[in-house]
Amino acid sequence: MELAFDAPAGRESLGAPEALFVFYRKRNYEPGWTKDGLPLARVGALVRTLDEAEFEGFDPDDYHSGPIRALSGDILEKSKKGKAVSPRDLADLDLYCSDAFILYAAHLLRGKVDQETLEPAWGLWPSELTLASCLENALFADGVRDTLLGCVPDNAHFGRLRKAFLDARAGAGDWPRIKDGPPLRMGDRGSRVEQLRRRLEASGEGAAAGRGDRRVFDEALERRLKLFQKRHGLGPTGTLDGSTLALLNLLRQEWTRRLLVNLERWRWLPSDLGRSYILINVADFRLDVYERERPVQSMKIVAGNQDWPTPVFASRIYQVILNPFWVIPAEVVLKETKNYILADPNYLTSNKMKLYRGRREEIHEVDPKTVDWKNLDAADLNFHIRQAPGPLNVLGAVKFAMMNKYEIYLHDTPYQEDFGKAFRAYSHGCIRVEKPIDLAVRVLKGRNGWTAEGLRQAISLGAETKIDLARAVVVYFQYGTAWAGEDGRVEFRLDSYQLDRKMFEALSRPAPWRLPK
Repeated sequence: MELAFDAPAGRESLGAPEALFVFYRKRNYEPGWTKDGLPLARVGALVRTLDEAEFEGFDPDDYHSGPIRALSGDILEKSKKGKAVSPRDLADLDLYCSDAFILYAAHLLRGKVDQETLEPAWGLWPSELTLASCLENALFADGVRDTLLGCVPDNAHFGRLRKAFLDARAGAGDWPRIKDGPPLRMGDRGSRVEQLRRRLEASGEGAAAGRGDRRVFDEALERRLKLFQKRHGLGPTGTLDGSTLALLNLLRQEWTRRLLVNLERWRWLPSDLGRSYILINVADFRLDVYERERPVQSMKIVAGNQDWPTPVFASRIYQVILNPFWVIPAEVVLKETKNYILADPNYLTSNKMKLYRGRREEIHEVDPKTVDWKNLDAADLNFHIRQAPGPLNVLGAVKFAMMNKYEIYLHDTPYQEDFGKAFRAYSHGCIRVEKPIDLAVRVLKGRNGWTAEGLRQAISLGAETKIDLARAVVVYFQYGTAWAGEDGRVEFRLDSYQLDRKMFEALSRPAPWRLPK
């Protein structure tokens, strides 16, 4: 049977033609889904699995669900009636099934949306060529469904969030709403107090009132409201203010959407996170250390601001640097530092900063007066600015070095006051950690006797000291605006980068090859 890697007029085109070419070439262009002119049982298994794509937050129609069902049904019907089956129909059924498998597996494994552009990833990924082999193995073992289900991320964070998504999706109707009005606090009474009580009860946030008046804002209701606020990263004031009201009045549909976009973000990270790792939730401004898959250390962080957002990616800490020098990134020099210098000619000197050209043995200092700061652009930036270690150093006393294309790392900071704020998006993308000494002790794990006291002693000497880790520590950067805790309860955080809506729109966009209905 001849296979053409396009589709006839009136039918959907293919999403992964290059991967299909690899797949069919390896099997000498033999069909994988039909035999003796009839669909194999694995076609039904694929259709049933695709029908369940909605439970993963995807649209079955994006994976040729309609054409596969129509073609297989038509072929079976013609066969029963003794009519001739078109070879092209058999070929198209085979192509659609293979294309659907590869695309759906790719989306389950690494997401439908490209994390760099926030556009749907319908083009060819390098992993598709690997998925062509995965498809061959699935057909050989006749395990299409099991193979696809095995592509679902296998970690507790994703599993809890997925369950919360399915629970929210299956919920009937919306929770009781609370009418707009002035803030409510303990001692107030009226119908809005009763609405608040009903809303907390409906989602399991609060127990029903005893014999007291349900229209009275009592101490028990304040306690329940504080728990709700704390769980969702709000100030636990016990007062029904505007931000708390907005979260309580989220429609179930919006609640479900937030869970959906965060499921997608988890797919951008490896399915198996490993037994020991650091998880940084940028939206929650928090760092958690996991050992043997259990959290053992937690601390606040300061993340990138809206102009310099911290990206979602994975890396490894390979070195701890005490009393680090700070080399100012070129983009920061052009956008900020040069303006500080223009406003204050003594800016560099007062901040212990110097200009240098070259590297290592050939490095030499540059006189700042020789630079045309007013007209400086990227083409003129043939030097770098380095800040010496000390109390003024932006990196503080500790830096955690990592390899990644974003030039992101973790570090201490002299701006300790920021950790007392609820909103902590102030950096240029790197992560400032609340307890750098504690984190250093954890990642070093006593290497060469490095204790908290030993680290502080080395820092007090003032010299830059580089300590290699015995084993690199994996760090995952996540932007989680919604998740489910170990108790199954959902928590939300402020979408400070305004990415949730863009993500949902991208996830909702149909495949470009789908024909209008």
